[in-house]
Amino acid sequence: AISAEHVFIGSNNGRAYCIGLPWPDIRIVNCWPSKQQVKPDEEITIYCTVENIGPTTQTFNLVCYLDPIHSDPLIFELPPKRVLNRTITLNSGQSITVNDTINASELTPITNSWTLWANADVVMYEVRMRDNRFTFGTISILTTIGGGGGWRYQCCLY
Repeated sequence: AISAEHVFIGSNNGRAYCIGLPWPDIRIVNCWPSKQQVKPDEEITIYCTVENIGPTTQTFNLVCYLDPIHSDPLIFELPPKRVLNRTITLNSGQSITVNDTINASELTPITNSWTLWANADVVMYEVRMRDNRFTFGTISILTTIGGGGGWRYQCCLY
């Protein structure tokens, strides 16, 4: 069998062999917010670095999401909020960091805890896809509680 850059050969021992260029490979190097704890009126910038470690130029979509976290996921299941969406073209060996800014007020009506994660589309003939997804961790929205006027994090508001 033949693909664009590869020849596949079967053998008598039951194995298949591939001859050709290395496989295309896009990977997310890192994804992070400008702040992990923000007040409801503050802006958060989401950054994501992606790299083309394959042998050819590739065009792909990169999307970063915030998933709402709630103490009872059976009651509270909402789709993730898309916070960054880019179509990127990278030459072999090239990387880029992209960013987008959102206001925390877009998040607070739903919950005060969010998990940041990113996904890069699988490109044609890509076989190592584990590095096309990256999870950062939690972003917390601070809130005032009581009359003291100080800001602190409260896990879950109902």
